[in-house]
Amino acid sequence: MKNLKKYKWAVVGAGLAGMTVIGQLLDNDIKAKDILWLDPNFSVGDFGIKWGEVSSNTTVEFVS
Repeated sequence: MKNLKKYKWAVVGAGLAGMTVIGQLLDNDIKAKDILWLDPNFSVGDFGIKWGEVSSNTTVEFVS
């Protein structure tokens, strides 16, 4: 257990919010090596898993 890596930042999730946070950290000169990014799938969160087949111009009424 001596070789445990310590991170300054942790982001949980790789959905839209998680990707936004990662982008903001990097834009604010946080080094990638200081960020731990956790997600079970890295498939753009629920958006990629559940709604990946919905085209970008689909109306809300069609999805709900």
